[in-house]
Amino acid sequence: MDPRSDPDVLLMLRVRDGDRGAFDALIEKYRRPLVNVIARSVGREGDAEDLAQDVFVRIYRAAPRYEPTAKFATWLYTIARRICLNHNRGQALRRWFSLSPDDDSDDPTPEPMDPHAPDPPAELERAELRRAVAAAVRSLPERLRFAVILRRYEELSYEEIAGILGCTVTAAKLRVHRANALLVARLAPYVTNDSP
Repeated sequence: MDPRSDPDVLLMLRVRDGDRGAFDALIEKYRRPLVNVIARSVGREGDAEDLAQDVFVRIYRAAPRYEPTAKFATWLYTIARRICLNHNRGQALRRWFSLSPDDDSDDPTPEPMDPHAPDPPAELERAELRRAVAAAVRSLPERLRFAVILRRYEELSYEEIAGILGCTVTAAKLRVHRANALLVARLAPYVTNDSP
């Protein structure tokens, strides 16, 4: 597929030519999905917002040299993956060298409950399950985590995932399969025999 048939590549080419409105359109389209992917990878919404901004800054700075070789989303998520890797490595180093106990939990803040929700106990169960799934995804090795996030949450094709991860389509499928198997094993305590 010719990357120039991607409407987002055409927008990025306009950005390269100095069109700030085209850049705003790309931010509008990709900001929320990008923050979601990053938050699932790094585990913190606040960090995800900052890291997503960093992705867009890098894209804007690279605009004068931009040459389309893949879909725009592939390029965007490739940059996001690198930023997440660097962030996660930095977090690990900070925890390693910290002199004080780590009181900064990686667990996401529980979502506030809707006071009009018909079944508060069921909502609590769903919130607990969401936290368990988020923790299980964050516990995956990085090479598997990003693959499963892109497949499950962003619904990207294996071809797109392979392009982002810099691997073959077969390797992308294997990474997603291995991640799913690990998630099933880690989430087994939350599954009951009477679950649908």
